[in-house]
Amino acid sequence: MTLPILAIILSCLCILGASLGGILFMQKHLMAWMHRSMNYLVSFSAGVFFIIAINIALETFSDGSILLGIGSVLFGVLIAYAIESFVPDCYHHHDECHEHHSHATAYRVLLGDALHNIADGFLLAPAFFLDFRLGIFTAASIFIHEFVQGISEFFVLKESGYSTSQALWRNCLANTTVFIGAGLGIILSQAVSFLTPLLGIAAGLFLYMIFMDLVPRSIRVSREEKKYLRYLLAALLGVMMIVGIAALSGQSALEETIHESLTML
Repeated sequence: MTLPILAIILSCLCILGASLGGILFMQKHLMAWMHRSMNYLVSFSAGVFFIIAINIALETFSDGSILLGIGSVLFGVLIAYAIESFVPDCYHHHDECHEHHSHATAYRVLLGDALHNIADGFLLAPAFFLDFRLGIFTAASIFIHEFVQGISEFFVLKESGYSTSQALWRNCLANTTVFIGAGLGIILSQAVSFLTPLLGIAAGLFLYMIFMDLVPRSIRVSREEKKYLRYLLAALLGVMMIVGIAALSGQSALEETIHESLTML
C-alpha cells in the first residue's frame, strides 16, 4: 500500500471520528458553550477553507492548461450546486438552535451529509497524490468543518427525538460514505492525466461551500448580532492557523506554486 493511499484511509477514519464530536458536548455547560460558539466556528471554517481552496486552485492552473482548469473548477461548482439542490439541508449548520426538528428533517440532513461526505472523500485523493502536505492541509480543513457539522447534526437529531446513542450512530453511519468518495478518487487519481481535472473539481466544491454557504451565513449572523469584528477575527484565525502550520512545515505547496508560476513568466 502506497503512502498516499494509507494517508487517505487514515484521513477518512479521522473524518469519520469527527461525526462523534457531539458526545463531547453532552455536559450541560459544554453544550451551552457550543450553542454560543457554533457561529464563530463556522466563520473559522470559512477562513481555513479559503486558504485551502486558493492553494488547490493554484495547483489546478500550474500546468498551464487554463481552459481545462477553469472548466474543471466550474464543473466542481456545478456538482456542489446539484448536491445542494437535490438535498437543501446538505449544509445544515444548526441555524436556529431551538427550532423544532422532525424525523423528516433529520433524514434530509443525514442524506445531505452522506452526499457531502462522498465529495469530501473524493477531494482527498488528488490532493495527497499531487502533494503530501497539500493532502494533509486538505484533510485537516475537512476534519475541522466536519467536526462543526457533526456537532450541528447531533443537536438536530437530538431535537428530532432521537436518543444520544441513536443520534451518534446515525451521524457516524452517514459519515462512512467518505470512504466511497475516497475510493473513487483513488481510482481516478491513478491516471496522472486526471489529477488536474480532479483538483479543479475539488477547488470548485470548496469555493461553492465558502461563498454560497459559510461566508453568507457568517455575514448574516454578524449583522443580526452586530458583532462584525468578532466574526472577521474568527475567519482570520482560521487563515492564520493554516498559514502558520504551512510555515512551520517548511515551504508550503502554495509557495512552491507561486514560485513555479513566476519562473514560467
